[in-house]
Amino acid sequence: MFADVELTLAERDVLLVSRDAIIRQEGTGVFYVYVVDGGVARRHEVALGQGFGAGIEVLSGLSAGDDVVTAGRYRLRDGAAVRIRDSVRRGPGTAAAGEERDR
Repeated sequence: MFADVELTLAERDVLLVSRDAIIRQEGTGVFYVYVVDGGVARRHEVALGQGFGAGIEVLSGLSAGDDVVTAGRYRLRDGAAVRIRDSVRRGPGTAAAGEERDR
């Protein structure tokens, strides 16, 4: 037998980021992302909530509209100069900046 089921759960606003943006500090339970602010990568520790497919809920540490690095994040360090290409900008809050790191 088969059935089609539709569940309606309580709706709520959440801030989601790509799982590709999340970095776990080795040996700890600390998670962080890099946010691009004025051409500079800044490390932001984040508290995570539930996962939703390719996204994960951020409970604290980010604001809506922050440009979060999703590509090349392991090659960055806090304070590194970055440049976001318009061709990779996918909308508010998402950016692939890792390959654009200036040395």
